[in-house]
Amino acid sequence: KSICKYNSSNKTNKRSEQMPFNENLKLLRTKNKLTQAELGKILNLSRSTISNYEAGKMQPSIETIIEISKYFKITIDSLLKDE
Repeated sequence: KSICKYNSSNKTNKRSEQMPFNENLKLLRTKNKLTQAELGKILNLSRSTISNYEAGKMQPSIETIIEISKYFKITIDSLLKDE
């Protein structure tokens, strides 16, 4: 059985419940002067996938989170937390 981030009976706005991952990813990418296409190529993902992560339309797999944290040399906690 898969684990779903959101309870289907919960009718609240999903955007307000999101982790700040999307904002942190965009900040890290822009601070490192990378385009979405460049970061996608580094991570073996499409530019549109990076765009969807940053827009909060998609959430990455745990494997992708690990790869992002390794690339930017930050902890997973730092990547996912609102700080």
